[in-house]
Amino acid sequence: MTTITLITSFLWQKAAKYALRLLGWNLVAELPPVQKYLLIGAHHTSSWDFPLILLMMAALGLRLHWVGKDSLFRGPQGYLMRWIGGIPVERGARKNFV
Repeated sequence: MTTITLITSFLWQKAAKYALRLLGWNLVAELPPVQKYLLIGAHHTSSWDFPLILLMMAALGLRLHWVGKDSLFRGPQGYLMRWIGGIPVERGARKNFV
């Protein structure tokens, strides 16, 4: 990891922690002692779930990959969605995707 990447990662992490505090959240987390793991978040309770999860992952300094319906990746926002770790999925197609 380059020095620039480390600095920007540090700044993103601090900014995310600050944003969570502004929103009234106190992040307390204990991560598993393994290199990779899977988190599943289904049946979203509000449209705030997605941005809050992204803020939490940034605050914890984690690289997140997530799956979303392919329509989220169309148009100008497609680049942004991929940049923040998104993987598009065609929900109507059978592709043996788990």
